Amino acid sequence: MKNLMLLFVLFLGTSVVLSCDKDDDDPYGNNCEATAGAICTTVGSDAMSGPAIWRRIDGSPNRFRIDFQSGAKNIEIDMYSNDTIPYSNSFPAGDTRAAGTSVITYFDGTDEWKATEGDASIDDRANDLLTGRFQGKLTKVGGTETMYIKASSFKQLPKN
Repeated sequence: MKNLMLLFVLFLGTSVVLSCDKDDDDPYGNNCEATAGAICTTVGSDAMSGPAIWRRIDGSPNRFRIDFQSGAKNIEIDMYSNDTIPYSNSFPAGDTRAAGTSVITYFDGTDEWKATEGDASIDDRANDLLTGRFQGKLTKVGGTETMYIKASSFKQLPKN
């Protein structure tokens, strides 16, 4: 009976340890909710938030760029839309600049990284203030290293 009780305790203890030791299978992690006029994001292990702006590029009514800087780090999100809101797309391999695509470029102060997978959305553009979400897998330009932009958001960004 003591052996049976010992086996039960070992089994129960192992189950608890294994269930608590699970890695999260979602590389994008939990949502980061931005405050008005700001971006909230985690790139790799760096959590960042702060003011950001958006603008149209090249006079195109269908190309949005969101700019965010935190110290020496910078994120640029280019979205090529059909100008309808809400708007959502995925990142193709490479920078195609085709309608329905997005490009995220991240500068970490030393290296440039590009999103090779993921998605971005503009959920609202009321009063020319952009609100949306983005996440992606980044690959170092000229290298093979990767890291993730976890589930991130921007809220009511003003147009520059």
